[in-house]
Amino acid sequence: MQPRRLHHTRDVLMAIKVRFPKVDANVLEGQVGKWLKKEGDAIAKGEPLVELITDKANFELPAEAAGTLRKILSHEKSVIPVGYVMAILGDGAEEMPDVTAENEALLVKHRELAALGKLPSRVVKPLAEKKARVRATPAARRIAKEAGIDLADVPLSDANQIVTEEVVQQFLAGRGKQ
Repeated sequence: MQPRRLHHTRDVLMAIKVRFPKVDANVLEGQVGKWLKKEGDAIAKGEPLVELITDKANFELPAEAAGTLRKILSHEKSVIPVGYVMAILGDGAEEMPDVTAENEALLVKHRELAALGKLPSRVVKPLAEKKARVRATPAARRIAKEAGIDLADVPLSDANQIVTEEVVQQFLAGRGKQ
């Protein structure tokens, strides 16, 4: 009789980088259409995540694996190069990978190709870049997070102004009237 071996495993989903796919040899960039899921949503393998638009086709990108949509890195209507990390899937237990440098390198290379006339220059700043520039008080960040809004969407009257709690509350009040 063999001794019993205790074996405990936990299925942990590694963080998965959702990239803009290479759909055709001639497609070097595309536009992010509508996100079909929000950050924090549970996703089944094969379930549509986002609508993508290229010169050749419009299509829905399915999830590579089941998990949770942890982070969206490209906002709707962004034009991004093939290979750009648009989102991160995971299960909540894994460490979030930092893809800022990877995405920035892709954008730099893409802009260089555009400058050489090898492709149209339609790349817009991704969400990660915009978020880095928003200056806000901790109270404003907390209220925006609780309300589910992006601080980059809150209009400011002066480019050097900091988003305050009052500015976020005014934005939310104005949004509720529409």
